Parts: sequence; C-alpha cells; structure tokens
Amino acid sequence: MGCYKLMTNLFDEDKWDDYLVQARNLHNDNTVVFAHLDLAPEIYYRNQLGQTNIVRDYYLEDFKEAGANVVVSSLYMADLFMPELALKMALCFYDALCIDLESVKDEVFLVRSKAELNETVADGKIAILLSFEGAEPLVNKVSLLRPFFQLGIRGLGITWSRRNYFADGCCGGDGCIDHKGGVTNLGKELIYMAEDIGMWIDVSHINDNGFDDMLEIAQKPFIASHSNVRSLYMSSRNLTDRQLSKLALQGGIIGINAYKNMICGEMCVGPYGIEKLCDHIEYVMNYVGASHVGLGLDLCNRYFEVEPGIGEPRIGGDSINSHAEALYITAILLARRVSKGNIINLIGGNFFNYFNLILK
Repeated sequence: MGCYKLMTNLFDEDKWDDYLVQARNLHNDNTVVFAHLDLAPEIYYRNQLGQTNIVRDYYLEDFKEAGANVVVSSLYMADLFMPELALKMALCFYDALCIDLESVKDEVFLVRSKAELNETVADGKIAILLSFEGAEPLVNKVSLLRPFFQLGIRGLGITWSRRNYFADGCCGGDGCIDHKGGVTNLGKELIYMAEDIGMWIDVSHINDNGFDDMLEIAQKPFIASHSNVRSLYMSSRNLTDRQLSKLALQGGIIGINAYKNMICGEMCVGPYGIEKLCDHIEYVMNYVGASHVGLGLDLCNRYFEVEPGIGEPRIGGDSINSHAEALYITAILLARRVSKGNIINLIGGNFFNYFNLILK
C-alpha cells in the first residue's frame, strides 16, 4: 500500500504513512459502502470461461482491506444481449451470483431487507445489494418488476446510457452523443411501482431531460450511484452544478466514479488520477455538503477482461487498481484537511443511511 507515497507535495513520506494508518482505522471503525460494481455479470462471464469462486478469489481480500460492509452489484446488460436476451441474462447473472456466494457464505450475504442489511453489517460481514443498471430485462412490462423484487433486486437504474422503453440514456449507441428525450409514460409507471414496493431510484446514466423528469416524478429521494462532476470534467455521464443542487435538495447522494474517462480523461491514472478523483469528492462536499457524496467507484477493469462482444478487452479504464485503494482516497482527503466526520459520511455513512431510509 505504499506506492502512492510521493503522489503529492502536501506531506512527506512519514506523514503519508501516518495518514494511511488513520485511513485504515476510519475504514475499520465505520461503515464502508461501495455503491456500484458490475459483480453479478462478471461472475457469470467468468463461469463461462470455467472460473469459479469469483468473489472469494478476485474480490474478498480487497473488500476486507478496504473495510467494506456493503457492496451494490448491478445487473448490467451488454449491447450483445439487446433486446431479446436481456430478461434471460438478468436471471443468469442473478443465479451465478447466488451460486458464487456459497463459497463465502460465512462472510458475504445477499440481503433483501433493512433488517438483513443491518444485521449483516452489525455482525461484521459484507452485505451485497442488487440493482438494475438499465431496466432492459423488463423489456416493456412494468409488471415484471415485482418478480425481480421478490428475487432481491432493490435498486432501479432505469436506464443505462442507451435508450430503452422507459427512458433515454445519456449517450447514443455509436458513442457518447447526447440524447434528447426523457422518461416515458411507461417509465413513470415503473418509477411509481419501484418506490411503492421499496426500491431506490438511481439516475446515473440518464440524460439531462430524464433527470429533470425524475425531479417531477419521484416521490422519494433518488441517487446517482456512480457519476462525477461535469464542471470538473465534461462528460454527459457527469452531473452539472444545477443537477448536483437538485439532487442534494431532494435528499440524494452522488457516488463518485473511479472510471478515468469521468475524472480527467485517458491520462487519469496513478497518482494524478487519484488526486483528480479526490477533486471531484471535495467539489461535491463544498458545493452541496458532505451529506450528499459517497463512493460509487464502478471499478471495471476485471469486468472488462471477460465482457463478451467487445473485441479486445478494454483494460486500464480505472483510475485506481482495486477497492483496497479506497484507503488512498481517504488518506489524501485527510492530508487535504477534510474532517474525519465528512470522510465517515463519504466512505459509507451517507449511502448506509439512505438504504435504511428506502428499504422496507
């Protein structure tokens, strides 16, 4: 954990070691939440390659090093499965995750309620929550949300970057070309049902028109689980200052994304990348308050190794190498004199409180 010692001029190496110790203590003594990871689909794809025990062999050590208590796994559909196979693949991803968790059943649990979430965290175990990243598995049937809820899906990201029956994503299919449109009438029905049965709403990947629609439709606070600040880096996946303000006013949280093309571009790696990631965190804290920021991270490198239908694997998209390096984020923020209280909110307190508000 020492490879970032010389990443900043704010302190010397001895101070860096001290900040890292403080960071580890904060993570071990407080709730840590990672609000977005494409875990379930990655497990399925690795299973197809003959690999098993994915959480145990690829993630558990990093989760423990970071002090993780809660991880939100997406049900994300690659373009390859659009539209006919989305429902089938969502069930395959779910099944693969459940089977994989058997190898770590004493340490990691798929939770479906507020009580299960709190019990798992209190016992020092890791809780997995499930969320749609795009509602394509429902095709155009709002009623299919209920059986997925019975399986345990508790979050609704109504769209990925592409358009579906329920809303417009932020990008076109041939690149990140801004979509115009928003939430459809069918999408309104879906949001109403999701809120009624006890699911949270996630606006990461929705376009600007859809964000405005969500402000009118949603009756409960919604989040952006893995988005950044557009004022710091221009991407339609990031939130404008106005959107940050609106998100905060209605009680939401923005989960900072570690994907480099949402932080500072292709050169956003290593010490430079993690410093810029912290810039996004501090911007949100200063602009709307420390009660409205968390860690989404959305680490993709391991997923990209095995995602089908993309040609050569897209390795190197993340600005940090693993969830364990979330400790570096905390250490840098300590060096920047961010208060420990604000950091406790960031690393998990805000999202944990939010999930307790929404879950039944």
